[in-house]
Amino acid sequence: KGVDFWSEFPNHGRIVARPGSHEEFEWVAADGTPVLAERRAVAVRPLERGFLITLDTTLTAASAPVTFGDTKEGSM
Repeated sequence: KGVDFWSEFPNHGRIVARPGSHEEFEWVAADGTPVLAERRAVAVRPLERGFLITLDTTLTAASAPVTFGDTKEGSM
């Protein structure tokens, strides 16, 4: 319903790490309503000429269907 998780303007949503976790997050609307649960894993692997960074994330809707719109951030 138009929750903005990407800006820093007033009344935006937040992505909050669950206490004691570096890989589980909760996406909450400005009013505190849970929108998504996220589980993510990030890995950095050395290559011959640089590094490979991988991000594996699973998003689960908390209580209603979720649609991502087209944004300049591209969900990253």
